[in-house]
Amino acid sequence: MIGDDYHGVLVTDRGKSYDAQELKEVKQQKCIAHALRSINEVLEAKPGRARHFGARLKALLKEGLELWHEYHDHHGQLAGFERRVRSLRDAVTRQLKPRRLVDTDNQRL
Repeated sequence: MIGDDYHGVLVTDRGKSYDAQELKEVKQQKCIAHALRSINEVLEAKPGRARHFGARLKALLKEGLELWHEYHDHHGQLAGFERRVRSLRDAVTRQLKPRRLVDTDNQRL
């Protein structure tokens, strides 16, 4: 149970139940490992251009993980960290902009 006074960040596996209206005010972090697994499943099944969306998304998520590890390896003292975060956030935002994708698996991602 998540109480009304929960002020943390809920890390989830992207299950539909976490999209419930009751949780709309709760900050959530989707598990990147689960997202990468879903992307890999789509990439394995797709030929040609249908791979572009997932491949780019996978690269961006992996870049984010690498940046997180680099930041923590340097004990929070990483030169240019904020700039790199902004650049990566902008790239992810562009990749995930609301739009209708032709491939239904990519749309689900």
